[in-house]
Amino acid sequence: MEDIISLETELSRLTYEIEGLTTQLKRWDDLVDFATVSIDLNEIPPAVAIASNDDFGTRVNEGLKETLSAIAVFGENLLVFIIIISPVLGVLLVIGVIVFFIVRRSRKKLREKMANMKQQAPPQQYAGGYGSAPLPPMEQPRQDDQKKSE
Repeated sequence: MEDIISLETELSRLTYEIEGLTTQLKRWDDLVDFATVSIDLNEIPPAVAIASNDDFGTRVNEGLKETLSAIAVFGENLLVFIIIISPVLGVLLVIGVIVFFIVRRSRKKLREKMANMKQQAPPQQYAGGYGSAPLPPMEQPRQDDQKKSE
């Protein structure tokens, strides 16, 4: 019986020790995650010293080369931008054409409607400016009135 008790005690001690070591191992794993360091190295190109003893022609030539190079880079970037944006421009173009024809058709119908209204309505004379009421139709002078005025 004492052997069983001693075995139980030893087994309990070993289990406790294993759990402690497992806990310590997990803690070290967590600390290692925080200790990771990333380093990026970039080589710096050597500085180009501008020689002040270059003559005028050499400086003009170098300036033109740099300008043409910059224009070429701009052209390439512009071409890439146009290629990238072309699907969106295509969709916008289709929508714009549809809207253009709808507006054109509605304006044409409006003009026809206004023309029909002008043909159907008799012309009215207005006495004055903006917002004035139309004058009543002019009466034809009677023949008696004409004889009196003569």
